[in-house]
Amino acid sequence: MKIIKRNGSEVAFDITKIIVAITKANDSVEEVDRMTPVQIQRIAESVELQCQKIGRAPTVEEIQDMVEHKAHRNLIRISRVCAWGTSRLAFDGSGEILRGRVNLTNDELAALIAMETKDRKKAKGRPETHCGQERCTFLNGKEYNCDLSASYNIGARYFLREWCKVTPGLEETLPKTTQRTYANLKALKPQHSYRKAAA
Repeated sequence: MKIIKRNGSEVAFDITKIIVAITKANDSVEEVDRMTPVQIQRIAESVELQCQKIGRAPTVEEIQDMVEHKAHRNLIRISRVCAWGTSRLAFDGSGEILRGRVNLTNDELAALIAMETKDRKKAKGRPETHCGQERCTFLNGKEYNCDLSASYNIGARYFLREWCKVTPGLEETLPKTTQRTYANLKALKPQHSYRKAAA
């Protein structure tokens, strides 16, 4: 049986990849809430059987949905985070990032910061995309890894969302933005310190 990867290529179905993925997720929860290896094996086998019944090569996304559905039926809670804009925003709260390495003077950087976002995208000082997408420059001049900054923001969004559900008034203390998806690691840090001190 074949599956279709995200890039469109077809590869052989490998049940061990499903087992490994579920096991990693399972290991991240409290021991009392963990599934047994037998339960994990049964979920993987059930997904394999469901894939065979489709009658065509399933996509990775379809398999992921199947695994999540089976995990839910075994009382495992799954939470998704909207990753929109996480690589566009600096985790330290300094604003939007500039892709690639930026060799600007302090005056040129200050002029970019002062611009509106739409004008900043057209500015001559902005690096071209071929400069290296893995590096970025924050508006405060700090160079950082784009993916690492995005991962901090994704984690922060998850914890802020969960803490807002159980902490009355927390939502009002977060920076006022037009969209919730502007949350970043800087917004999470004061809440983490407060919770650590209260524990």
